[in-house]
Amino acid sequence: MENQNYKKFKGLYMSEDWDYETPDEFWNFLNEIFGFTLDVASNLYNKKTDVFINEETNALTVEWETDGLWWMNPPWGRKYTKKTGYRISDWMNKALFEFRKGHEGVAVVSARTDTRWWQNYVAEVPYIWFPKGRVAFLLEGEVRHQPNFPSACPIYVKSLEQWQIDKLNKKGDLREKLI
Repeated sequence: MENQNYKKFKGLYMSEDWDYETPDEFWNFLNEIFGFTLDVASNLYNKKTDVFINEETNALTVEWETDGLWWMNPPWGRKYTKKTGYRISDWMNKALFEFRKGHEGVAVVSARTDTRWWQNYVAEVPYIWFPKGRVAFLLEGEVRHQPNFPSACPIYVKSLEQWQIDKLNKKGDLREKLI
């Protein structure tokens, strides 16, 4: 019975699809605050900026240099598959690496604070925003399932202005690294 339940709800725990789209309302809210200029994990159909890195280019092997901030909605799968390529830990490691090089941006990931990838690669981020409610991602323009877990946005930006902090706190809980 346990195995049947896992198969039935497998999509709620991890994604093997690369193509999940960030919902427009969620994206527009964050883009209004940050003004993204590079989408680092997208394709021609789900890209959120005019300049983007697709799976053929492989964002994990190129620099994320941009005139503004990068945006990342990576594949959320925990294990390597032919379709998603790398694990979420590889994406989060790359985001932290780019931030340390001075390339700032924002990601959206599952709020899995108990995982090794979170503790290794998100704990060092200056800000983490926890949006209110659950973000329902799209596949081919439609919600396929409502996730059973919350999302979080690690914000790889050295400092935020007060208006940004206020706006984020109106629609969620912004946490700042204290050390």
